[in-house]
Amino acid sequence: MTVCEECKIFLLGKKMKKFLLLGLLTTGQVWSQSCDIRSGGYLEFNVGYVGGKGKNGTPNVLGSQSYWWEHIAEEEPEEDDNETIEKVAIYGLNLNQIPSTYSQTGATFGLNMGYDFKLTNSIIFGLVAGGNLATLQGSMSIPICDYGTGIVVYPEPDGDTADYTLESPDAELGAARGSTKVRIQSRGYWNVSGRLGLASGRFMPYIKAGFTMLHNSVSIKKSGDPMEPKLKRRAQWNSGVLLAGGVEFHVSHSFIMGIEGGYSIYSPKKLTLAFPYQTIGATYKNSMQFFHVVATFKYKFPAAATPSGRFSNPYGY
Repeated sequence: MTVCEECKIFLLGKKMKKFLLLGLLTTGQVWSQSCDIRSGGYLEFNVGYVGGKGKNGTPNVLGSQSYWWEHIAEEEPEEDDNETIEKVAIYGLNLNQIPSTYSQTGATFGLNMGYDFKLTNSIIFGLVAGGNLATLQGSMSIPICDYGTGIVVYPEPDGDTADYTLESPDAELGAARGSTKVRIQSRGYWNVSGRLGLASGRFMPYIKAGFTMLHNSVSIKKSGDPMEPKLKRRAQWNSGVLLAGGVEFHVSHSFIMGIEGGYSIYSPKKLTLAFPYQTIGATYKNSMQFFHVVATFKYKFPAAATPSGRFSNPYGY
């Protein structure tokens, strides 16, 4: 090989390096400047884990009596012409011992609709709205205590339970006979939020904030105890704020995968435990905090055509 041929090979190598570098720079410029594919609407499906805890304020006990009774088998009722007297064992819910906290965990899946706007070559702003179903469930135990014995006086000889007087002058809070479990369930939530992302190639990390509403209900977790209190099921909506962040990856023009984690804080709201059978209850302020981790799958609707009649596609296909 002559010196001249070696010079030609050297010059050709330099030109190839120059073209390769130029190609990489051009590809990066296309990704950073041609972000029209980032803007537009999309449909999102998400699935993952959600958990958190609730906080209970100081309870306000309602009702004229905080205990009930059951018949003592060894004691027969005494009857006369005016009344029936029965000796009973007294039990009661100690509503002053409602736990201050409880936890909830479960799975979640949902659908969101969103629309992204290109603010600059790499900054994307979007609006998102949707809802999730959840299997969030937790429980808290309320002690059932022994209040000793007492006397029930019925004004009718046949012991009509529609009207009675419970006499228990010595009834005092005793040892716990057991407990009743109040079940707290959250079956779903919805939210409206905005997000801000920084597009970099096929990736886009983002942060999100917005408003959320959580459906919450309370009921008795059945234990089979015949003297178990009966709780009227109650449901309510709790409002709160959502803070989240995530990252997404453009698999193709229309398909995007991602992962998101977030934290929701719900404002305190009065919750009522009402036991109609025992004519007692309690109200207290209840607040909740949850976090979620979900995988997201988005279908991006086709991009709008550019003035040249072509789609702005940074992927090059």
